[in-house]
Amino acid sequence: MEKVKISIVVPVYNVEDCILQCLQSVVNQNYDNLECIIVDDCGTDQSITLCKQFLNSYDGNIHFSIIQHKRNLGLSAARNTGLKNCDGEYVLFLDSDDWLKENAIKLMLNPFNNKKIDFVIGNFDVSEGKNIFPKLFLPEGEFAGSKVFDSYSKSQWYMMAWNKLCRRNFLLDNQLFFEPGVLHEDDLWSFRLAVCAKSFYVKKCVTYIYRVRQGSIMQDKVYDWKKHHRAYLKVVEKMLAQYRSFDNSLPEIFDYILTFTERHIFYNHKIDVSLKLKEYYDYRTLLSAYSKNFRTLNRASRIRHSHYLMPTIVGFGLFLLIFKIKNL
Repeated sequence: MEKVKISIVVPVYNVEDCILQCLQSVVNQNYDNLECIIVDDCGTDQSITLCKQFLNSYDGNIHFSIIQHKRNLGLSAARNTGLKNCDGEYVLFLDSDDWLKENAIKLMLNPFNNKKIDFVIGNFDVSEGKNIFPKLFLPEGEFAGSKVFDSYSKSQWYMMAWNKLCRRNFLLDNQLFFEPGVLHEDDLWSFRLAVCAKSFYVKKCVTYIYRVRQGSIMQDKVYDWKKHHRAYLKVVEKMLAQYRSFDNSLPEIFDYILTFTERHIFYNHKIDVSLKLKEYYDYRTLLSAYSKNFRTLNRASRIRHSHYLMPTIVGFGLFLLIFKIKNL
C-alpha cells in the first residue's frame, strides 16, 4: 500500500495565522507517496506568501502545487478545484486552519487493504475550547449496505467533509463535488456521500485536529437567521433533487430529509415565533410536491411528520407543541 498515491486538498483563504502548522502536519506524515494541492482562493492576507516561502524551503518527497483562482470563489469551489486537479488514488480534504496527526494518512489508508470500501472516516479532537461537533458514535470496523445511510441519518458520524479519506474514482463517478455558493455545503455533500457510498470504514483513533476560530459560523455571536434559513432551504431543495433522481422510492432517505428540515426550522431557538412560521411555510411550500411520498413512510414516521399533512397553521401549531415538549 506504500506505493499508492494520496492527494491532500488544502483550500487557502485568509489563514495566515495557522497555515504553516497545517502544511507542517502534511510534511510530518509518516507516508511518502503524497501530493498536496494548495488552492489559493484569493484571500487578502499573507497566507499564500507564507505557503510559497514554506515550499521554497521544503526538501522532501511530497509533491506540493499551488492552484490560483482568478477571484474568490469560496470553500466549495476551492475543494472542487483540488479534486479536479489531483491524481491520487485516494483524496483527503484538509481545511487550512486545521492539521493532521502525524500518522493520519497511514492509519486511514490501512483499511483499504483487501477491502472494497468507498471511504474511511477517522476521529478528531478540538484544538481548544469545547467540542461543538458530534464525534464518531460507531465502533471501529466496516459498515456496508443500508448501514451506511442509516448510521448517517442517526448522526452517528459527523457531516464535515474533512478527515475522510475517499476513493477518488468513487467521488468522480458519483459527481460528489461541492455545491458552489451554498452555506452549510458540508451538510449537502455528506448527505450525498452517505446516499452513494456502498461501504465505509471507521477508525476510532484521532487523525485530525479541528481548530475553533473566532469569526467562524459556529462562533458568530450574532446569528443571521435569514441568511441561514435561505441556505438551509437551498440544501433541502438539493437533497430533494437527489432523492428525485432515484428510480425507486427510498423512504429512509425521504424520512431523513423531513427530519433535517424540521431540525433546521428551529436551528435558532431564540428567533420570534412569527419568523419561525415564515420558515415553516417556506419549507412546506418546498415539500408540497412530495406529499405522495409520505405513503412510502412507515407508520411511526408518518405520525412523526404528520404536521406536514395538515393545513399550515394547524401543522405549525402541532410542530411548535412537539418542539416545546422536547425542549422542556
